[in-house]
Amino acid sequence: MKRSDFKQVLLAFFVVLILSLSYLFFLYMYKYSISKKDNLDDIEIKYNSINSVELKDTLPLSDKIGKTISYEDIDNNIEGYIEFSISNKTNKSVNYEIYIIRNESKNEIDTRFVKMYLSDFDGNPLGIYNKNFSPTYYSLNYIDDFPEAKSVYKGTIDGMKKENFIFRAWVSDGYSFKSKENIFNFSIGVRTL
Repeated sequence: MKRSDFKQVLLAFFVVLILSLSYLFFLYMYKYSISKKDNLDDIEIKYNSINSVELKDTLPLSDKIGKTISYEDIDNNIEGYIEFSISNKTNKSVNYEIYIIRNESKNEIDTRFVKMYLSDFDGNPLGIYNKNFSPTYYSLNYIDDFPEAKSVYKGTIDGMKKENFIFRAWVSDGYSFKSKENIFNFSIGVRTL
């Protein structure tokens, strides 16, 4: 191999090495900025028991009944009720987002029939939720920088304040029974924006 060919190969190797290292550095900085952005040090989330639900298709409900599911209904094998609170531990306002992550399972309920409803502790609907509308899991939007999650609600909490929420989910009465029991399993979470 000629000396000039060797220099060109060596130069090409260093150019590729520098570009690769630069790419890795910027990728690391981007991921670091996202993880720093999602830092939950400013807020505290408390759930009444757990933050996950497994809905079964054995008891489809109308929207009117689904929006009134209460803590007592869990004892009657009606799932889909989560109470939780968000507390701001700082003196400044903090933007947050409530989201859902689907836990895939074998015999899954069609997500077009899984209804959702978010309210405060007084039963007042929040965001897109209202007395006449409750979206399905299928209709919720995926989060761009968190693609395995769907956005439920975005809000702002003032400094040193606490907000209480009730999240309800049910299988729509428009769902037709299948020969096997189908389920829909999900977890609910909160992140800062």
